[in-house]
Amino acid sequence: MGNKNLVTANFALVQPSLQADLPKVLAALVKEAGGKVPTLAEIEGRTEAMRPNQPARQDPNLRPLLGPVIRKDAKPEDVEKAAMAVEEYIKENAAARTEVGRIANTIVNSGKLQDYGTPKAQEILKDWAKKYGAKPPERGNRGGQP
Repeated sequence: MGNKNLVTANFALVQPSLQADLPKVLAALVKEAGGKVPTLAEIEGRTEAMRPNQPARQDPNLRPLLGPVIRKDAKPEDVEKAAMAVEEYIKENAAARTEVGRIANTIVNSGKLQDYGTPKAQEILKDWAKKYGAKPPERGNRGGQP
C-alpha cells in the first residue's frame, strides 16, 4: 500500500486467508483513503471462501499425495509411484479428481510449470490438466462463420 510515493503498509501473503488477511488490508486502505473498515459480512459479492463457519473445500488428503509428485529431487520412478497413488485416490473421489484437475490446470497455465517437479512430474501435471481439468467452454458458431 502506498501514498505519495511512500510505502504505508506491506503484506506478505504466503498462505492467504480472506478471513485473516482481508481485514488487515482493508484497514490499511481505509487508513489512507478514509472511511470505515467494512466487516466481511458487509462486503457484497463475497465468495464462499469468505463466509465464516464454512467447511474447507480442499481435500486435506491431496497435499500429502501431490507433494511427492512435484518434488524437484524425485527420481522418475518415485514420481510415477506418487502419481499412481494420486490416481488411485481420485478414482473413486469425484471432488478430489476435480480438485486435482483445477490444481494441474493452474500450474500448467501459470507459465511456471518448470518450477514444479521434474520433467516427468510436469508431463503428469499436463496429463492431469487435460484429463481432469475444467474444459474450456465451446465456442458457438458466430453468425454462420466457421
